[in-house]
Amino acid sequence: MDADKINFNYTAVILAGGLGTRMRSEIPKGLTPILEKPMIYYIIAELLRLNDMSISEASSEDTLCRPSILPASSARTAVIKAETGAAAAAASASKSFGCRNILNRIIIVIGHKGEHIKDYIESESAFKNCGITIDFAIQDKYLGTGDAAKQAAILIKTTGHISDAGVQNVQNVLILPCDTPLITKNTLSKLIKFHDDFNDDLTVLSFKTEDPFSYGRVLKDGENFVKKIVEQQEIDAQMKNEHRNDTNIKKTMDNNKENAQAEYLNDINNIKKINDTKYTDDINDANNTNNTDYADDTNNINKLNNINDTNDANYLDNIREVNSGIYAVRLNHFINFIDLIDNDNSKKEYYLTDIVSIFYNNSLKVRSFIGANGCNQDENELMGVNSKIEMVKCSGLMQKRIINNLIEKKDVNFISTDNVYIGSEVQIGKAATLYPGCFLSGNSRIGENTVIECGAIIKDSVIGKNSVIKSYSIIENANVEDEASIGPFARLRPGTHIKNNAKIGNFVEVKNSVIGKNSKASHLSYIGDSEIGDGVNIGAGVITCNYDGFKKHKTIIKNNCFIGSDSQLIAPVTVEKDSYVASGTTVVKNVPEGSLAISRAEQINKEGWTLNRLKRLKNSTKAED
Repeated sequence: MDADKINFNYTAVILAGGLGTRMRSEIPKGLTPILEKPMIYYIIAELLRLNDMSISEASSEDTLCRPSILPASSARTAVIKAETGAAAAAASASKSFGCRNILNRIIIVIGHKGEHIKDYIESESAFKNCGITIDFAIQDKYLGTGDAAKQAAILIKTTGHISDAGVQNVQNVLILPCDTPLITKNTLSKLIKFHDDFNDDLTVLSFKTEDPFSYGRVLKDGENFVKKIVEQQEIDAQMKNEHRNDTNIKKTMDNNKENAQAEYLNDINNIKKINDTKYTDDINDANNTNNTDYADDTNNINKLNNINDTNDANYLDNIREVNSGIYAVRLNHFINFIDLIDNDNSKKEYYLTDIVSIFYNNSLKVRSFIGANGCNQDENELMGVNSKIEMVKCSGLMQKRIINNLIEKKDVNFISTDNVYIGSEVQIGKAATLYPGCFLSGNSRIGENTVIECGAIIKDSVIGKNSVIKSYSIIENANVEDEASIGPFARLRPGTHIKNNAKIGNFVEVKNSVIGKNSKASHLSYIGDSEIGDGVNIGAGVITCNYDGFKKHKTIIKNNCFIGSDSQLIAPVTVEKDSYVASGTTVVKNVPEGSLAISRAEQINKEGWTLNRLKRLKNSTKAED
């Protein structure tokens, strides 16, 4: 096969059938939102990005964490030398072309409320036409992660593993849980390269942590191969049993100690009754004998108390390398050995982690790739999200990652990052400035050099370059072009389009309307279902009356018009270009081009009216008295 046609294809399996009981939610765990998107979205998105990866991104030696290979002596290591050449050749071939298609297919195992996950995946626009098949395996009853993986294996066996090009070259399975949304393409690509380069049968993506509680510990043999994943509940049970055994032994020792002391007292009493020259010698003998017994008992108890320093449970509890739940595994071994996982445990569940010891006991090579800390990465990337508290923490970490990327890659300016919210799909242009408290969500786009001030809320909207969104403005499903000014306290409702250099000022609401270039509505106006031309001035208090109680009607104001303050335009109505509407006018019919519309009554000034009024009031008061 030509080098430029080589595909190291993987099938990815996402385990999303869990009950998620600790989340205490009505939605399935995989749909738990992190910055507006379900957790499973982030995992699929990173998997899809693998196929866009340049080989150079994962091939540099200084970015990989390679294991220390100890002298080989077991059956497992006997073939390492033979495989090293093949791995090197494969690595060399992989570097001879620019990109490779790593991922061939994604299988999502669903169970509890799985139809919701399926509906979401099929409706998510980001996954349509992605070039990769996304299939679903059904886990009818939740019997553990091992059983979920079995359902994926069954689907692979029944549907085959043929690539889109018709080449049966899918050789590996990448298994991931649905609750690690912080995982990145970079880490996954390094795991895959590690797995390929060392030609391992199973590679566990692990990380080191100072708080290993709730994670499975990675237990290795003397040759640095992984022989078992030990779960926390297994450690707890083992420590409990050992504590129970230690307590029973200690009770026995305490009883022996009490018996020895009792015998000692009896001996003293008996000796006191003997009045001969042997009295002193007997006392000394008794003391020596009983003290020796007591010392032996004490030594035994002390030894017992020190057992916990070296017992297996404490050794396991001190292991800091833990399992992330992500694995790269040879496809043929995955299919052949997955059925050997049993449910011989207190929960009667099938644990996928058992596949590690199954592989090891069958002399297959199992290694761990330390994907955090060991590679100068943040261990939080591999954190599992199992509760509302962890969901909040994960959202904060995802937000921090987004902000850091914007600062480093787009030179975005943050006055302060406190209380800034930026959704996962929001895009922000170079050198934009964000103030504290702004909230950007949905599919929003912010242009270069644009300023978003405190408290501004922007959802599913496009803001052009060099614009200013002033404090506490709300923009939803709207389009604001370049060099525009919005707010403060303005509201742009869905369907609004603000063109270049236009201004929408404080307490102005615009709904489903177009505001032309260089037009202004500076204060206290409502513009609904309207089409405003270029160079139009909308005075304070202007209202387009668009609703007649049954349906909405359109107001059209053409170029270079002036609408005076406190005017009402009763739609449907059109004001032709270069026209004026006098302040306080109610426009009920079309205004011709270049005209003045005025509907005020003629002003009448009544001189002396105020003095006459005061006199009338005074006379009225006297009459009442």
